[in-house]
Amino acid sequence: KRIIFASSGVSVYGKFSKSKITESDPTMPTNHYGVSKLIFENLLRVTSLYSDIQYSILRISNPYGPGQSPFMNQGVISKFLWNVMHDKEIEIYGNPLSGRDFLYISDLLDAFELLLKNELKESCVLNIGSGKMTTLQELLGLISEITAKQPRIKYSAQRQGDITKNCLNISLAKMKLSWKPKINLKAGLLLTHD
Repeated sequence: KRIIFASSGVSVYGKFSKSKITESDPTMPTNHYGVSKLIFENLLRVTSLYSDIQYSILRISNPYGPGQSPFMNQGVISKFLWNVMHDKEIEIYGNPLSGRDFLYISDLLDAFELLLKNELKESCVLNIGSGKMTTLQELLGLISEITAKQPRIKYSAQRQGDITKNCLNISLAKMKLSWKPKINLKAGLLLTHD
């Protein structure tokens, strides 16, 4: 009766200058990953027009937490933490003042659990994030504080398709699911570090 799809709250929206992105903002992916997520979102929307199937699309910000590999092509927090802990160089592409909306994994799982328990009457798209933007510079400051180590940083040119600023407006998820994130970034970094 209902399909729940984990989409991307970063790649689907693309580049935005406004402070917080809402679900009604236009979707303008700048990479293949965002395009693939948006294609599946549209497949769900069209399928629901011709069937009784409803959908819930969660546009997720940047999840992080224990168990996330620092060796994959995603997860800036796990990469940064690992590199600082092991005295390895961190590469920053573009401006260190670019920002992300980081979400601790248990808060994401809470959103999925509430969605499964909630009897929503209609299909929906919900932003799931912290609702706060943290710059890479601020993130490195927190990591330095937690690890008691100074990061070794290499600055490189911004890559084509990189999103430099991303923060999700999560008020709709708060209203429809009675959900809100519980773990702030510093607490989440400590848990991930440990």
